Amino acid sequence: MRDPAERAYSNYLHLIKQEREPLDFAEALAQEEELIKNNWWSFWYYKQRGL
Repeated sequence: MRDPAERAYSNYLHLIKQEREPLDFAEALAQEEELIKNNWWSFWYYKQRGL
């Protein structure tokens, strides 16, 4: 099994590399619930995908 925190950060870095994530990691984590409510693609669900 993969460490959930490492998986979340790796996911974040992938989106940063693609220039698809404008927020820093802490801000992105804080915004996750709003993205879920707005039906964003689950690739932006850093915490939730690690559960």
